[in-house]
Amino acid sequence: MKDTITLRMQGLLTAVSPIATCPPGNKAGNNEPAPLPKIYMNGVKTPYLPGAALRGTLRRKGGDVIRDALSRDGVSPFSLDDHYYLVLGGVKGDEKEDKVDILNSHARRLANPLIGLFGSGIPWQRSHLYVAHAVPRGGTGYDAVRGARVDDFARSGENLRLLTPDEQELWVARAKVNNERSKKKREELKPIVAALKATDLDAGKREKLQAQMKKIEAEIKEMSGDAGGANSVNRPLDGYEVITPGTEMAHSFDLSFVTADEIGLFMAALRFWSLDPWVGAHRAHGCGLVSGHWDVSVRVGLEPQYRKMGAVTMTPFEGITGPDDLMAAEQAFLEALRAEDSRFDFRFQSQAA
Repeated sequence: MKDTITLRMQGLLTAVSPIATCPPGNKAGNNEPAPLPKIYMNGVKTPYLPGAALRGTLRRKGGDVIRDALSRDGVSPFSLDDHYYLVLGGVKGDEKEDKVDILNSHARRLANPLIGLFGSGIPWQRSHLYVAHAVPRGGTGYDAVRGARVDDFARSGENLRLLTPDEQELWVARAKVNNERSKKKREELKPIVAALKATDLDAGKREKLQAQMKKIEAEIKEMSGDAGGANSVNRPLDGYEVITPGTEMAHSFDLSFVTADEIGLFMAALRFWSLDPWVGAHRAHGCGLVSGHWDVSVRVGLEPQYRKMGAVTMTPFEGITGPDDLMAAEQAFLEALRAEDSRFDFRFQSQAA
């Protein structure tokens, strides 16, 4: 394959299990589930899986590919700075880019295909992999997962027999304080908080209510010490919104004017992801399992049109399949990566020779 290759991979990511994600800035109201990010599609707010989440996942898998190939006796060859350089690209400050760094950009890219694909901030390196948001086709319904934390001893008196008599007495005392604390919050504190939200409240009345609230909060804090904690064992959980299983999401990868090594690393990273195929939050609940299928077209150099190559399929826990040229690029990259006289240098630039 020639050095200047552009690949378009257009297809679907499918939610095999519920998918949850809540980027910074997405805030839920009181007692509301953590919200999914949403965009308008045909006037309807539709949840989506951000490209940044997918890109971050794939970048880390690319780092895993390199680390796995270069580790000896289970010991990583990379320092802490190397790791951050590979998986985060560094953090660029306000200083101007050194002209030498700009001139050396192409050499750095050839030596480090992960930086060539994903870019870096220090020194600055342009990314050549574009990862789209995964957007449900035709919109989708979404749901919320909620739950509750329950005190096993309150659920069944039989469980209390697991405790010594002294611990049983302690549980009864704490349960009593918890009930009293909940009642005080509900009947005394909540009405004051609601009253303070009024915009037409005069200064004297507001000051009096604030003093009452401060007194009640102090009493609640004291009760929390007697109850063994600030929160009751029994409590509802706010939960989180999810993209529902079976949802097909339009998605694409674009590899713009990439090298054969960058294609090989991309395919290897996709394979690593397929064997650990999770994205997003709440994986402990089984959320975030995905599969993928993309039709691939290629443009070599500055050819006037794209030609179809075939399709890449990512099957959870099984691996990937794809056109022969792409699979060969993966194999060639891995062989070059493991070679004794490897042409690559993945170190953070301040340490590189």
